Amino acid sequence: MLISKRPPIVFFAVPKTASVSIETAFAPHFDMVMSKHPSLKHMNVRIYEASLANFVTRRVAKSPVRIAVMREPFDWILSWYRYRARPENDGAENSSKGVSADEFIRSYISDDPAPWAQVGSQYTFVTNKHDELGVDRLYRFDDLPRLAGFLNKRLGQNVSLGRLNISPQIGDDVSEETKRAYRDFASKDFDLFESLG
Repeated sequence: MLISKRPPIVFFAVPKTASVSIETAFAPHFDMVMSKHPSLKHMNVRIYEASLANFVTRRVAKSPVRIAVMREPFDWILSWYRYRARPENDGAENSSKGVSADEFIRSYISDDPAPWAQVGSQYTFVTNKHDELGVDRLYRFDDLPRLAGFLNKRLGQNVSLGRLNISPQIGDDVSEETKRAYRDFASKDFDLFESLG
């Protein structure tokens, strides 16, 4: 999470949406950078509104523009699968080593997902407790130059985004049946992403 007083901006770091690249590029130009602990770095809209929004509006920025990035949901879940399967995660409870992409998604959409398939939801991340969109500007992951352009203009900078924290490429074969089941399960995510211009 990145917070700027002037100009007033709150950037929500949705996991697996280039948040490391965005933070690395723009953090020097923000007043508050929450990057070390995952619960702070990846604070969602609901937690922000319950615990930090009052402080920000009183002490930092009265009406900050809230910004986030959203990734195409199928690409997003496969990114999580690849991330959890990376070698440095071997032996961890949330390692998906030895699990196929199909199995990963099947577990994710089940009533009792395995630890390695507990990855939340982009829709839940960017919506408030009333199930309403809680950000003012939601950018597509496949259109990051537009986000960079907005931030550069607001911050008076000329920063380029690099590509960091890229998960290893592994087999991503998923059955059509599993794809359909995931699309039904994550229908709010798909609908929100497809509504973005």
